[in-house]
Amino acid sequence: MHSLNKYVNQILFLIGISLLLNSCFSKYIYTEKEINQHYKNKNYKPVFNQITYNNQQLYYAEFGDTAKPLLLLIHGAPAAWYTWMNFTDNDSLRTKYHILAIDRLGYGKSNYGKAQLDIHEQICAIQYIIDKYPHKQLNLAGRSYGAPIAAALANINQKNCSNLYLFSPVISPYKEKKYWFSGMAKAAPVKWFLPKALNVASAEKYAHLKQMNELLNHYPGIKSNVIIVAGKKDWVADSSNFRICDSLICSPNKKKILLENADHFLTFNYPLTMAALLYTPFHHFNENNFVAQLEQEKLKNSKKAKK
Repeated sequence: MHSLNKYVNQILFLIGISLLLNSCFSKYIYTEKEINQHYKNKNYKPVFNQITYNNQQLYYAEFGDTAKPLLLLIHGAPAAWYTWMNFTDNDSLRTKYHILAIDRLGYGKSNYGKAQLDIHEQICAIQYIIDKYPHKQLNLAGRSYGAPIAAALANINQKNCSNLYLFSPVISPYKEKKYWFSGMAKAAPVKWFLPKALNVASAEKYAHLKQMNELLNHYPGIKSNVIIVAGKKDWVADSSNFRICDSLICSPNKKKILLENADHFLTFNYPLTMAALLYTPFHHFNENNFVAQLEQEKLKNSKKAKK
């Protein structure tokens, strides 16, 4: 009887953990209704595309002027194309670029729930989209786990890639940050209660170090302008990622910013400042002005929160 009660308590504990994780990460998962509501009163709408790559569905949203240079937005985990909406809502970005915000394999509507742990397959799937625009200037932005994918694509497309933007890059092949609940997320009762996107993210996390080793040969060949931004208070990625990213990417045109009081969620918390990096010419970038703009946005956020 005692062992039965212990087993029941363990199950209840795991279910409780799954509900907690579900609650924490649900803000990164939008319903179709929420997306439609977001664009209901806007004077622009995304154009949705779904293509087949290697028997896998690949989905992406398209914005901006199709005659302009290409900007690909590559999300982390768990996420989807719409977690870049605070960028695609930016008028200056849509004016400057032909934007493609992509659902990585396993997320959104790109084979949702089926973890694609082969990083090369993730890269090749996005390259399949890039190949549809062979004569376009290419710009890449990657966030978190999307950053190493963006960096590899910058190397593959050396001739066309002008700018590479890496936000809170999770790129280290040496150390992967684990949390007290990381192992629990692999338990069957917990997985059953979690959104599929979170299960995919958990599977990616445990394959991450091996996959990051697979990309080491890509970084030295990057020729584009590069901007790396991370926060010192990042509790999601191991603190070594910023330093390692800086050491691996040897482009002569590289700028790096480690923000004192910022965490992992830079593009969520400071979308105006981060998006401005993408439409400001690289040679006009000034770190002092960037930090001042971020502080202004932080102040505005604080005032909004008090209302």
